[in-house]
Amino acid sequence: IVYFNHLYNVHFPPKQIINYFHTNLEKLVSTYPSGHKELAYYLSEWLNVPPEQLAIGNGASELIRIVGKNLCVSTPSFNEFESDPSVVRVPLDEETWSFNRLKFLDALEGTQSDYGVIVTPNNPTSIAVSSEDILFILNNTKKKIIVDESFGDFCDTSYLSWLSRFPNLFIMKSMGKAFGIGDRKSTRLNSSH
Repeated sequence: IVYFNHLYNVHFPPKQIINYFHTNLEKLVSTYPSGHKELAYYLSEWLNVPPEQLAIGNGASELIRIVGKNLCVSTPSFNEFESDPSVVRVPLDEETWSFNRLKFLDALEGTQSDYGVIVTPNNPTSIAVSSEDILFILNNTKKKIIVDESFGDFCDTSYLSWLSRFPNLFIMKSMGKAFGIGDRKSTRLNSSH
């Protein structure tokens, strides 16, 4: 039986990791700070980005709270983005569920929003935002733009290589989905600064 709705990998963790946890459990649960620094180092090697450009959080929810309030979000979207009453909501097109870059930019620039959040592909619609639309937003605002790529593995597109071109760009990605570790609730946030 294959379950595509699970956020974890049925083949993970391998026996070697279980043995490591068993042998080192006391150290793992009593050592502060957490292993985020080491995780950032190894992840930076894999992504080919400097570790200083990575922040690791306990899920997207934690990183969203760290980033702050005053978000402008196209909706419907990930419920954590929409949970704060101060969020500026920009509805997707009612017929096509597509992202409207002009409406989004108008809302972003016309409000007190500090960050624009673009989820691609969108959750729950599964429709990806085009590179042209993201480029248009980045070229027409100085506000910070978070591109959430948590479901990016389903469309094989990443904007990580754009970080050096756009100092206002942040890339957020859930590692639970990509690595099958949904119970770990790890999310990365990349920026060029």
